[in-house]
Amino acid sequence: MPHLSLFALAGLWAAVVPLVWVLDPGGWPADPVAWHRHELMFGMGGAAIGGYLLTAATHWTGRRFTPGLTQAVVAAWCAGRIGYSAGWGWLGLLYPALLAAILIQAVWAARRWRRLPIASMPLALCAAETALLSGHEPDATTLIFGFGALIAVVGGRIVPAFLRARAGDDGGRAWSWANAFADSTVLALPVFAAVGVGPQILGVATILAACAQILRMLRWPMRAASGQGDLMLLLLAWLWLPAGMALAGGELLFAAGGSLGRYLHMLALGAMGGMVFAVAGRAYMRRAPGRLVPGRWLRAGFGLIWLSVPLRLAPELLPEGLRLSALVWCAGWGCFLCAALAALWRDLPHPVLSARRAGQTLSIT
Repeated sequence: MPHLSLFALAGLWAAVVPLVWVLDPGGWPADPVAWHRHELMFGMGGAAIGGYLLTAATHWTGRRFTPGLTQAVVAAWCAGRIGYSAGWGWLGLLYPALLAAILIQAVWAARRWRRLPIASMPLALCAAETALLSGHEPDATTLIFGFGALIAVVGGRIVPAFLRARAGDDGGRAWSWANAFADSTVLALPVFAAVGVGPQILGVATILAACAQILRMLRWPMRAASGQGDLMLLLLAWLWLPAGMALAGGELLFAAGGSLGRYLHMLALGAMGGMVFAVAGRAYMRRAPGRLVPGRWLRAGFGLIWLSVPLRLAPELLPEGLRLSALVWCAGWGCFLCAALAALWRDLPHPVLSARRAGQTLSIT
């Protein structure tokens, strides 16, 4: 299954990339900060997107991808990492292009037209890499807002789907005005950032997007998460999304004297990292009747990743907080890899990301 390799690669790269910046080997990479930013977004983020979408596509289409196809996707991802580090940036286009082609072809063949926009998401990675190759590299704000939008759109569907499934409510998954409002406001942020609107306008838009995510949450059956470890991980990760947007928007709007970079890291570390961990970790959780149980490695790892965010936010209170935050983050993903390795010796569950048994249906997007 694609998730076994791509989720593991996402965890591996999440653990390794910050160490290159923290340890500063000297001479390579030439710009450690830019390399660190690119590889977390396109390396870790790209692998996580691929693992999720290929796993989800088996539910959409009823099609199982062959080992050879999975190996080709993994090889393309590895080529992209080597290519960017060696100065052959064009290799970075192979992975998202191949991933998009596989997903679009599978969805098209199954005539699941509503899934085409989600299946086409890897094309956004292609566009960003192309912009980078042409000398128009998106800035950190645009990239982080872009991945924040991806988390909001996808997570805004799967989190309530899992909550409702656990609450025994198979209805109510229909599209609502709250979802439309939340998606439209958050998708506008990377566009506004890319075209260079003024900080006040971007700040208002970011605060509005944060409020829209909170409004969306009010429609979720939150009580279903009580005592459910897997659902609590999802909700705790999701909370960094509106929190980071609200603080980043306030900084943009009022120029309060803080650091916009710190608040954007709430989105990158907390929302992006936390949601990737919480969703990918479901593949490695123990199945119990009607629920998933995170093991000690996953509980410890998620706690460390969650802790890395406040450490990153307050470096004045802790002089080495910046490096400590990176090391705590890496340790959290090390725990994730331990859980992933342990899962290789167990039978492969199906469905992969759901607590339901095979034969029951649950849309995971």
